Amino acid sequence: MIRHIVLFRLKPGFSWESPAVREAEALQERMGDEIEELREWHCGRNVSGRSVAYDYAVIGLLDDEEAVARYLAHPFHHKAASSWTPISDRVIADIKEDPPRRATPHPRNPPKENDVSAPSEVFVLTDEECALLPSDADVAFYAEHGWYLSKKLFTEEETALLRSASEEFYAGRRDRVLPKHPARLAYWTPEMGDVQRHNDYIHYESDTIAKVLRKPLLGAVAARLAQADRIRVFQSTLIRKPPRPEESSNVVPWHFDRDYWATSTSERMLTAFIPFHTCDEQMGTITMVDGSHRWQELSRDAVTARHFVQLGRDAESVLERTAEANDAKVVKVPVEIPEGHVSFHHCRTYHGSGANWSIEPRRAISLHLQDGANAYWEFPLADGSLATYNHDELVRRTPQGTPDYADPDFCPVVWDGPVPPAA
Repeated sequence: MIRHIVLFRLKPGFSWESPAVREAEALQERMGDEIEELREWHCGRNVSGRSVAYDYAVIGLLDDEEAVARYLAHPFHHKAASSWTPISDRVIADIKEDPPRRATPHPRNPPKENDVSAPSEVFVLTDEECALLPSDADVAFYAEHGWYLSKKLFTEEETALLRSASEEFYAGRRDRVLPKHPARLAYWTPEMGDVQRHNDYIHYESDTIAKVLRKPLLGAVAARLAQADRIRVFQSTLIRKPPRPEESSNVVPWHFDRDYWATSTSERMLTAFIPFHTCDEQMGTITMVDGSHRWQELSRDAVTARHFVQLGRDAESVLERTAEANDAKVVKVPVEIPEGHVSFHHCRTYHGSGANWSIEPRRAISLHLQDGANAYWEFPLADGSLATYNHDELVRRTPQGTPDYADPDFCPVVWDGPVPPAA
């Protein structure tokens, strides 16, 4: 079962007497009656006098990550959660706990004979693959630093297949094409010239690449790091950085992925950076800002409206100011990645990359991954508009009419079930 916990801290200028706060509190009190997935629901004001305490808390109990996803997608949850956005800051945690020994089904939520949301594929690992999983120490490192360099997850044959399939893609091969191109889609075409190439949804348009990316071992590593039982693809971007250090598009400014996923509920999303060859500083490898996933951000309103290539020189100053506000230092760690290995980073870890000074193009895929509980929610921006993501125009709709981030055509499951212990 999943214990869902949210803590709210009122923003300056708001108090319990503010009409907007009273309305938000009233909506939370109705949540347990409105959403059938909730086995338990508790909410209330803080009574502690400690300065570090938050002002309001909600605690719910749900069956599993799929129940959490349905809860988060429910229209009443959207309404209640949105009411707190302009008046508070929040932190969220979902904690696994064993069910009561004598648990009985909730009368409004009887057990299902067939769970249609469960994948039909069985995910298993060999003993050799279990030896490649992150150890407990590796998982602790990821939690502290916000990134992790894996053991060798792909064979030379698989990385060679990624190289050849990417060239076929650039030459025009598509196993299927996107039904439409959203306005903010990253999609290089030949007329753009010899710049850094970004092509989103590569797992949708290339079956060969998709087959490699859906290797169960990769999903199991992500599940271990995210501490989740289910991992789905969220997005995948094919990248080619030409050996032209003077090309301005070769430099990726500092950013963190969560800022572009404001419509996602999860804080456990992560990215696997998969180069098709050994990738070092000379090639402009990915560089992490160590521990930055634990920083409190300055604002989410500006960045969600701009792709990172639009940030330019602003990114360095934002990074420095964010570190200063968190009483932290900027520690940049270039991740040198041997062929077949993968660099993982938390969705809130600042990262970027420099120019490619080598004589070969840097080829890679950024595979963005979501845990099973992730779902769409409305995220209001400062101007009153709602944040959007490309999925919102492509994926199927839930019964509530919201974008379904579990649509198997665009967000296939790559791991499901408990991850075996590392050998």
